[in-house]
Amino acid sequence: MEEKRHLDEVLERLRILEAKEDIREVMARYNYSVDNVDLESLMELFLEDAVVATEQWGAFKGKKEIKAFYKRILSPTSGLYNMRHYAANPVIKIEGDEATETSYFHETAEYGGKAIVVAGSYEDRFKRNGTGQWRYQEKKIYLNFMVPIEGDAWAREKKVMDM
Repeated sequence: MEEKRHLDEVLERLRILEAKEDIREVMARYNYSVDNVDLESLMELFLEDAVVATEQWGAFKGKKEIKAFYKRILSPTSGLYNMRHYAANPVIKIEGDEATETSYFHETAEYGGKAIVVAGSYEDRFKRNGTGQWRYQEKKIYLNFMVPIEGDAWAREKKVMDM
């Protein structure tokens, strides 16, 4: 009986570890999709009734509104462009088929022809979809700062420092 209980505990720990790793994968796919302005891949990461909420730009419910929001803010003419961003220090809590995650993000981008640095945090809720995959139920984006870099830094063309 003790052996069975121990095996059940190990299997539960494994289930939680796999869920956390799957969620980290969704987070990484989110970053790559946003950075590469791949809206189709991005929308695969959200449930149909998901919500994306920001303090600066409002809240968007459902895939249609969410896609329109990202299309607007990921534009070289009216939004962020040439982005690379990174999530760090995720704290993930699993409760059955639902999970919460909080993390920081740092981003370099171009906005209005200027190189910028952005930092903030995410508060996410995940839920398993009908096929058991983790997807965003809610994504809250908090910006701490979005500031220009002096000079042209990386805006408009690739630049690599001579060593």
